[in-house]
Amino acid sequence: MQKKLEIIISVIIAIFPALAIYIFLPGTSLASVLLWLCFIPLFFLEKNKEFNYDEICFLFCIILISILSALIHMMVGAEWFDFVLFYHNMYSIAICLIPLCFVTNFINVQFFVKTVLVFGFIASSILIWQWFSFFFTGSFEKDFFMPWFEINRDLDTLSKYRPSSFFTEPAHFAIYILPAFQIALIYKKKIFIYLFAISILFSGSSTGFILLAVLLVYHLYHVGTKKWYIALLGFILLLASIYIIYVLFPEVFMNNFDKLESVESGKSDSRLLGPLKYLSLFFSYDHLWGISLNQLDNFLNMVGSFGSTKNYANAAIYMYISFGVTGFVSFLIYIVKKWLRINTSYGFLLIFLGIICSDQILFNGNYFYLVIFVLLTDKICKNEKMDYEELCS
Repeated sequence: MQKKLEIIISVIIAIFPALAIYIFLPGTSLASVLLWLCFIPLFFLEKNKEFNYDEICFLFCIILISILSALIHMMVGAEWFDFVLFYHNMYSIAICLIPLCFVTNFINVQFFVKTVLVFGFIASSILIWQWFSFFFTGSFEKDFFMPWFEINRDLDTLSKYRPSSFFTEPAHFAIYILPAFQIALIYKKKIFIYLFAISILFSGSSTGFILLAVLLVYHLYHVGTKKWYIALLGFILLLASIYIIYVLFPEVFMNNFDKLESVESGKSDSRLLGPLKYLSLFFSYDHLWGISLNQLDNFLNMVGSFGSTKNYANAAIYMYISFGVTGFVSFLIYIVKKWLRINTSYGFLLIFLGIICSDQILFNGNYFYLVIFVLLTDKICKNEKMDYEELCS
């Protein structure tokens, strides 16, 4: 029974972001429900439990900081602080971070990798088909969601111009495919490499576009001078592929470059540094302990005067806003520990850092999914010898 549960939980975690878009219970996604249904019995079945101590320490820090922040804002009488929302946020943090303390011990790495590649192949194929459909007909089928569950956004709000496959937006598609692309690079699966790279380009995600280039450069560097001919061949093929896509479908690159230019010129929704202006409204205790997770909107409505022009905050800045200097430093220490513990490739950690600096993923399904890859980095790399037939059988 334990082995079957390990296979099931490995598959669930491998498609976690796709399941996380479905609402199963109030404040709880289908992905979290399925994860905990497998996690709880496995936790009690496993006799020799191994703990991820970095994750336990980080969980303890976040909960402690959150409680102190709530107590301080209660004492100063902060009218904007929503204690009901605070309890809901504690629940969300717990169901995301607690499994990370133990669940990696229950993952069958081969089934996990196989599922990520197969599901990534399907998702990428659908997105490319959507893109070609839109390119030639002006529209595409966007409803690739399970009909039995409510998704956490209205289907009518999905983009009519940017395909996203099984996901609710292109950025979330890129978040899912980037680790799959890194696996394909590690295992040298050329078909998967090209398919995932093209799908990320066609998604129009600027974050995906940048991280795709970062991962390719890092991989060529990681190959080393002993295999310079492989790096040279890969670089030539990359340039040839980019040129062909640019000639046949220039819109793919124009969309991404236009978005990057808008970020540089300050015309975007300010995912990078825009939210830093909110810090001028903070008191000293806000800087130290933050205003607690997901309280920013309430804070600005009561304290600020930004109206409907509130900026989107990426996870790095949102960590400071929510948990202050104490939480931000704790997060930096956590990341440094992850860096020091990795003995093989830093590709998955680079993806995590890139997404942290561009999207707000704190303690949601995407955060859980990306951290799993960071924790499993060495195990995934040790399985590099798995052959193509084994992965696709």
